[in-house]
Amino acid sequence: MGARTLKKWMLSPPLRNTNQILRRQEIIEFFINRQDTAEALRDQLNNVYDIERITTRLSANRCNGRDLIWLKNSTATFPTIKYMLSNCGNPPLITELAEAFDDLGDITDLIEMAIEDEPPVTITEGGLIKIGYNNEVDELKTIKDNSRQILLRIETEQKNLTGISNLKVKFNKVFGYYIEISNAHKNKVPDNYIRKQTLVNAERFIIPELKELEEKKSSTLTQGWLGWNMSFSVRYVQKYPRVLTDSGNPQGLYQR
Repeated sequence: MGARTLKKWMLSPPLRNTNQILRRQEIIEFFINRQDTAEALRDQLNNVYDIERITTRLSANRCNGRDLIWLKNSTATFPTIKYMLSNCGNPPLITELAEAFDDLGDITDLIEMAIEDEPPVTITEGGLIKIGYNNEVDELKTIKDNSRQILLRIETEQKNLTGISNLKVKFNKVFGYYIEISNAHKNKVPDNYIRKQTLVNAERFIIPELKELEEKKSSTLTQGWLGWNMSFSVRYVQKYPRVLTDSGNPQGLYQR
């Protein structure tokens, strides 16, 4: 944490403002004289990941769940860092820095509320969003986890409704969901059944409930992810500038 900032310092022109130079020297002197405080802060900063890189990936929609967990784990250390700076018998200058230090607790809470603690590597694997955060994603998970039970329920209901004991509810990638009825029972097909395909020995039909299920399964993944992404991203982007401002993360302490 801070390696990139130190590199910029070495490659950029040195400070020329006397007040800024004295300000930096005062902070350095304090931590040289208080090695216990310096070591304690160093231990906390070791838990902070490369926030600048993570937030850049997030703003470019190239992040994954683990990036968000790393960001959460980083910001989760900020309250401790702020407390240590505020309560280490520090000079007024460091007190001023501590008061300006934004611990980003709302960002920590947002990620904690939305993202699973052990998310998959890619966002397409599923299992990224916690139950209860986004209704569309919850609906997708319900359909995905219970699709077999849903089809069995529909099949049982249609068998009872039509009296066709060998009625089958099936799915394939070409035709989606359908009800298959043998030619021997074609005369029992209800009027609300819509013919989808004719076979040699059977007919395949669709009903509104299956059509709705098919549309949800094909579109909820996209809509649910976009719904979550919009919900999360809008809330995060509103906070994003604070993550990289001088007072919004530990790098700000180095730069002051």
